[in-house]
Amino acid sequence: MNSYFYIDEAGKQIGPVEADRLVKIIKPSTLVWAAGMNDWTPAELVDELSKMMAEVPSVVTPPEFKEEPKVGIPYGSNDGGNGQQYQSRSNYDPRTSRGTGVFAVKPNNWLVWAILSTICCFFPLGIVAIVFAAKVDSAWERGDYEEAIDASSKAKLFTILAFIVGVVGYSGFSLFGLL
Repeated sequence: MNSYFYIDEAGKQIGPVEADRLVKIIKPSTLVWAAGMNDWTPAELVDELSKMMAEVPSVVTPPEFKEEPKVGIPYGSNDGGNGQQYQSRSNYDPRTSRGTGVFAVKPNNWLVWAILSTICCFFPLGIVAIVFAAKVDSAWERGDYEEAIDASSKAKLFTILAFIVGVVGYSGFSLFGLL
């Protein structure tokens, strides 16, 4: 059994490769050469290779593709609303939107609103909101998307509570101040 050189699709010379291995990686029209041959010749015209190529099945059928169900981790949206898209946990990087094609957006961190609620409304709840708001971006960059979404929803909750308690508190003080 001879060893052959062959020209790949990029026009690069590769070899030597044993004939039994070569027939599995080339096409019949691939140019080959071995010691004793005058010039580069299509593999289908070389007796040893053409016989071996006839034994190798020319068409290989790939396995059947099964699509994953569209369930998984909910990803929030930056619009502050309740719009969520679901994406499977496997084979997906939300930052590059590679995978099954659903683009997941980093959840809103609510940091600006948390700071405003701390300064203008109710200090204790505002601080808690800032702590959760600070966790959103770091969790997202780490790839812990569930924690980022959870921190975002808690930052939103404590920001809203700080505004409500602050407005009710200031209104109560104003009302009692008038009496």
